[in-house]
Amino acid sequence: MKTVVPVYINMAASVDAASLKEMNLASVIRNPNLLRRMCRLVRMGVAAGMMCLEDMDGEGLDAILTATSLGGLEDTGKFLAEITERSESGLNPTPFMRSVFNTVGSQIALLKGIKVYNMTYVHRGLSFESALFDAVLQIAEGKRSVLAGAFDEITPEAHILKERAGLFRHGEKEGEGASFFLIGNRPAGSRSVGLSGIDVRRGPLDESQKKEFAGDFLSGFGLDLSSVAVFNGARVKKSCGEYGTASARVLHEALASVHACSSEYLLVCNSFRNMSHSLILLKKTDAGL
Repeated sequence: MKTVVPVYINMAASVDAASLKEMNLASVIRNPNLLRRMCRLVRMGVAAGMMCLEDMDGEGLDAILTATSLGGLEDTGKFLAEITERSESGLNPTPFMRSVFNTVGSQIALLKGIKVYNMTYVHRGLSFESALFDAVLQIAEGKRSVLAGAFDEITPEAHILKERAGLFRHGEKEGEGASFFLIGNRPAGSRSVGLSGIDVRRGPLDESQKKEFAGDFLSGFGLDLSSVAVFNGARVKKSCGEYGTASARVLHEALASVHACSSEYLLVCNSFRNMSHSLILLKKTDAGL
């Protein structure tokens, strides 16, 4: 999909388990009561979202869009364990409430006092891309600023189940984290990056089919693979690991490369277990998007 109006990524933030331990969360999430009740996944997601909104009040945001492939696995596991241990009676509702997919988006809205369109996408390996599609549509409809992000976590129980399903048996690293982006209808500074388009495809693709997919996508902009720089998400996943919404982390890392690359365009390529594929075309803001 080619954006029909100018769209810019004005701010980006990522938080993983390692950076979460080093953060002063109280300075980012200033409501101590909410912070105390947050599980690790919600802390990662809310922290990343709040970092993007650090210089913005609630009235400046028009939508909150979040995405996750599996949601709050830790609290889901706690709730399921209680069902067994307590024979389905006298259950603590707190883990269930924390396990729902829209917890991060709702917590950000509560902390900032934001009452706007708030949607969560759970579409497996294309969850983040679905939220990004919605963000582009929101800007096309006249919205000024949209917060979009994604989050997933590792738990011991879920890791065991994934291994039994045949995953992570060939040295693949499992990952987790949260990445958020502030998307607007105009650039907010010299580090803003233009978002020119996004496309997705499902199903296994070999290398030639991936090149064909990229070529077809770029042709809609009058470009080809020789006229753009390519950012391969696989190299990011060597450090952050693989998970359903790792494409958000890939985009975060790619943004830092846009202004340094020789081409005015950067094509961000991501593939999730060779079953979900996405392409995001970024453009330098000083290139006259």
